Amino acid sequence: MRALVRLHSSCRPGSRVKLVKLSGIRDLVPINSTNTGLGAATAATAAGSRRCTASNTISISSRSGQLKDFRVRDIIFECNSWSTARTKGGGSSNTGGSCKVTNIHIQAPMSTSNTTAMVDATDVSRAQPKAYVRAPPSGGTLVVTVSLGPKTCNLNRPTDEPLDKALTRLAKNLMTKPSKKDKRKKPGSAQAIVGSSGTDTSMDDAGQLLAVLYEDAAGTRPVDRSLPNGVAWMRGALLEVGGERFIVEVNPPTVDKLSIDALAMVGYPTAAAVTVSYADPSACQWRWRARRPGGRSAGDEWVDLGCSTQYYIPKPADEGSVLKVECTPVAVRQKKQEQQPVTGNSGGGGDAELSAGPPVGGEGSDGEMWLGETVSAMTGNVQYCPPTSSATVRCVHTPTAVKPPGFRILSYNILADQYAGSDYAQNVLFNYCPKECLDPGYRRPLMLRELLGYHTDIMCLQEVDERAFFDFLTLHLGLQGYAGHYTNKQGKVREGSATFWRTSRFTALAHHDIRLREAFAWPLPPLHAQFEPLLAASPELVAALQQVTTIAQATLLAPRDGQDEGGSGGCLCVVNTHLFFHPYAPHIRTMHTAAILEEAAAFLDRCAADPALVSALRGRRPTVLFVGDLNSDLNDGIPGVIELLRSGKLPSDYWDWVQGAAFKWGMGEEDAEAMAQGTAQIAAAAAANQKNADAVAASGDGAAISATAIGADSASASVSSLFAADGHAFDNADAAPHSPIAVTGIDITSPFVLRSADDLTTPYTNYTSGYKALLDYVWYEDPALRVVRSVPIPTEAELGSFIPSPAFPSDHLAVIYDMEWR
Repeated sequence: MRALVRLHSSCRPGSRVKLVKLSGIRDLVPINSTNTGLGAATAATAAGSRRCTASNTISISSRSGQLKDFRVRDIIFECNSWSTARTKGGGSSNTGGSCKVTNIHIQAPMSTSNTTAMVDATDVSRAQPKAYVRAPPSGGTLVVTVSLGPKTCNLNRPTDEPLDKALTRLAKNLMTKPSKKDKRKKPGSAQAIVGSSGTDTSMDDAGQLLAVLYEDAAGTRPVDRSLPNGVAWMRGALLEVGGERFIVEVNPPTVDKLSIDALAMVGYPTAAAVTVSYADPSACQWRWRARRPGGRSAGDEWVDLGCSTQYYIPKPADEGSVLKVECTPVAVRQKKQEQQPVTGNSGGGGDAELSAGPPVGGEGSDGEMWLGETVSAMTGNVQYCPPTSSATVRCVHTPTAVKPPGFRILSYNILADQYAGSDYAQNVLFNYCPKECLDPGYRRPLMLRELLGYHTDIMCLQEVDERAFFDFLTLHLGLQGYAGHYTNKQGKVREGSATFWRTSRFTALAHHDIRLREAFAWPLPPLHAQFEPLLAASPELVAALQQVTTIAQATLLAPRDGQDEGGSGGCLCVVNTHLFFHPYAPHIRTMHTAAILEEAAAFLDRCAADPALVSALRGRRPTVLFVGDLNSDLNDGIPGVIELLRSGKLPSDYWDWVQGAAFKWGMGEEDAEAMAQGTAQIAAAAAANQKNADAVAASGDGAAISATAIGADSASASVSSLFAADGHAFDNADAAPHSPIAVTGIDITSPFVLRSADDLTTPYTNYTSGYKALLDYVWYEDPALRVVRSVPIPTEAELGSFIPSPAFPSDHLAVIYDMEWR
């Protein structure tokens, strides 16, 4: 079980030798021991084939030369010029230099022609270079990747093309033209060139490198060159190009992309995002290391941090260091068996089958772990965290999770990156906050630490950037045991709402995405028929409702087995939304709230009729939670949204309808004076019209006069700003009408009567310059649930300033409640 390996001038950073066992007349010697000379046919040996670690230092003497690097087994060498030259009779002579082990992962090639096969097939396959074949199951092409000397060929060929064409193209792409010295060789001698690998590479009479694909690892049975690529390469075990041999690996586990945030802070989790092919992402092997500032060799050495998970929380000792994460993809394949000759054009399959499942090793398993190439990514220098943050202020109240069957629920508008990063937000809305603290690279770690510190079971988030959900939240929260569902707003904006739940507590039975444009499309769906008189009287309101981007999401959650002690709990229907922001459109928020609850009730009816959900529901209707940023403050009284939620109905003479009549699409905050004037005029006109209507009704004529008769000029205003005072943008400012929306108040009802978790006592959840208000709520069905405790809202002294700030990443504050079943 030994192999003689000669290390030569092709040793270079960038390619790998794995698990090579070495033998010879000399052993590697420990630190500070005397040098060992190398003979003409010897290399080095890992004594007893034992695994050496990076802490060992090996010294081997030879002649001086150029410094190069290579890695053997787990030993990493620095090498002063190894070279191999062919001698008469097929012998060889070596020249080398001083080699020592380092702790830097360097990769180097191993040539088959420089390896004496005295090992089993597994060791040979690990020592030899590889030819990678990637053939997606549904694709019409495959890609063959081969590196020979300085050249790498990525050959993309049709699967139905004959193998001969692919091999011819491969040889041509890897061809190294002979030098003038080679061309002057004596006639009759074999024309040869020495590639950068230092290996003799024979050429045919036409000057082309030969390429042959074999069915067996020994290279004795060539694959029929007339077979199509899709069959031939699946059968291939060994590829030979110009005398250089490569083990063929079909669909090896591969890291397609590895990324990590550039900013890392002490105490704040950082994680790597990975995309793999032909591998199980959850089975990847991870390693974290740090390069310390001012260390030996200008900080070039990497310190192992002892972390083997996908995420790492930097420690105080890491401040100023650069972090590097290494990912090795893993798959499972059947153990290789010597293939029998294959004939005909039937499907092949090679000598290994890939199964991107969990790592093997169980009793009776015939599989083996298949490791792909390791890929790394680095952060910038680790920064020290701010001494005070939203997590340090608020998470002291939630040191542990709630014991089931109780649960903890959160609602949090996290401030979309696209809004925080706009010029308007940075220079006007949040000009009190340093611009670097509005950068997502800074805000996201603060927000993540806060979310994790609450130990919630259900998270309802608003203003979630689409990329933030898929690239950041899903990654980090998923590593901590959460699953999530995202719904993008309608229109062009790429942000929306996301609901996460702890998978050890709940399982998601169903989702329903509620899109309010469809709910109010004219003619109205029967489910929302109560709004028909209102929309029939106001075509401009119909048009405006098709511009608003509001959505909601309903998630049906069932407790996991063992998480509902005594059966006192049940399923939850969590409705998460972010209502339209404009301060002069309360009527739109009210109508949306009623429609969302109608959609939720219909969703629950469909779930109750679904045979697949009957056992999980246990004959009980799920309890509704209505959660989110409702943009409905209490500063000037109880808005229609709040009244509708707490009473289940809203009368036609509620003030929302009158104020909404002056709203026109595209109106910004600078139009407040015109809006106020228009509202007053409409209110006066409405009162007069009501008197006329009462008089007409009293006379028996039966002709009712409504507020829709109010003139359009009474509240006209210019359309200028795309942003309102909270930094949010209209989807399409060009759609602004030239007249106010005529609104007739109507009586509306809700299928649910709910209670606010804070009983409307929270002083504020939005705290910005010039505006302080309660906007974020959790509403619940009081007969089924009760609030046990809430996380206190920070005082103004604890906030220290308007938010967002260096300590608080959003302009909103999260609201968190512990709840239990009655």
